[in-house]
Amino acid sequence: MIIHFTLNGAPQELTVNPGENVQKLLFNMGMHSVRNSDDGFGFAGSDAIIFNGNIVNASLLIAAQLEKADIRTAESLGKWNELSLVQQAMVDVGVVQSGYNDPAAALIITDLLDRHRRTYPRRDRRRAFWFVQPRCWLAAILSGH
Repeated sequence: MIIHFTLNGAPQELTVNPGENVQKLLFNMGMHSVRNSDDGFGFAGSDAIIFNGNIVNASLLIAAQLEKADIRTAESLGKWNELSLVQQAMVDVGVVQSGYNDPAAALIITDLLDRHRRTYPRRDRRRAFWFVQPRCWLAAILSGH
């Protein structure tokens, strides 16, 4: 099956098995932020992507569902060798733990802030950041934040 979709702003055309797992497909395409930390069950969140404007777990999708979809991964957040503002904030406040789930957390936080940019004054964005980063709780506790 040939599918057409947009990945991080770039059009894609791929020949795939319709039932192929999207997490594996994206990882094999070089999207190494889309990880499998829960054997494909989708509960850990390390495979989070933005699928047509919604956060979903890539492990729970099949390739046929990508037809005409708009997909964003954590690779879309920064430029080569440069962190996005959210990624840098995560480093600055010390919530980066093992790094395994951090790309997904950065993607989710960025999406939340993008959706509510007008409703959060700049001074409240850091507070909002702390509100939505559950995967990094251990690092926050260990660093005293």
